[in-house]
Amino acid sequence: MADIIPVSTLSARQKRRDVFLESAKAFGPTLAAQGYLIPTTAPSPDLVELIERQDGYTRPLTVEMEALLWPGAVPARRRLAETGLAGNNLGFVL
Repeated sequence: MADIIPVSTLSARQKRRDVFLESAKAFGPTLAAQGYLIPTTAPSPDLVELIERQDGYTRPLTVEMEALLWPGAVPARRRLAETGLAGNNLGFVL
């Protein structure tokens, strides 16, 4: 399998935050066009801290998926990396 390219990880807290915010901004117009209400406030400090600190968010795709889900998130909803959804149900290697 010489065509397999390893995915880099996001170990720096600031980099995880940046990827989340950039992804949320990029997804905004597409989600708005589909009828989603885009948050006008910054993500909660709890969400940002979770993304920055939890090991499940070292993969860029997990951070990007969280950004995609953020506009429809319910405050009490368990976060993507906490549930293991990306690794267990979608078959991604985290």
